[in-house]
Amino acid sequence: MYDWPELRQHTDAFWQGYAKHAGQAGNLDRTTEYVELWRNPKLDFSQTCGYPFTHEFKGLLNYIATPHYACAGCDDATYSSFVFAREVKPLKDFRGKTAAINSTDSMSGMLALKLAFAPFVDNGEFFERKIMTGGHLNSLRAVREGKADVCAIDAVAANRDAKTVASFKVDFEFNFMEDSGKVEGMEQGINLLRIDHAKPNLQIPCVFL
Repeated sequence: MYDWPELRQHTDAFWQGYAKHAGQAGNLDRTTEYVELWRNPKLDFSQTCGYPFTHEFKGLLNYIATPHYACAGCDDATYSSFVFAREVKPLKDFRGKTAAINSTDSMSGMLALKLAFAPFVDNGEFFERKIMTGGHLNSLRAVREGKADVCAIDAVAANRDAKTVASFKVDFEFNFMEDSGKVEGMEQGINLLRIDHAKPNLQIPCVFL
């Protein structure tokens, strides 16, 4: 999921270690679309977002392990999303605005926004429109450039694009824990809202994204 240029040597090393112990041969496939690979019965090993795994590919892929990321917003096998906005204002006041999402099957980029704004949905409506960006960092840049008003990106992507993240001067202090519904104050900083993902099979009864 995070096979960025600066990390590819580490991805390759991980694969070589896995392949050696699993008795596999060959190189990583970086050319085939993920969805096509996940449907390939010859697939040996891959990584997917939790939402596709528990929805579109439920029963088609087998769970092996959860990666642990050493970055802010990730604790052991859990991670979180950060919601960014152009303006500092109450969440309910984003009604009628534009949301940027990376894809319709993203837990951290789509479902996170539903979790954040679900309490304010009226008859399945909240945002005026949404734009598809194709990637977390694209969503973040869309908000910064004024193409959207709000977006959610995962903690790993947020830590990678520190320069873009640092351009946000919001000062919200919310931490929404989806597993308990508890709202706590958190350190002031770049995030409008932090959403911790604890239930990959969580069902959200709203359709505004």
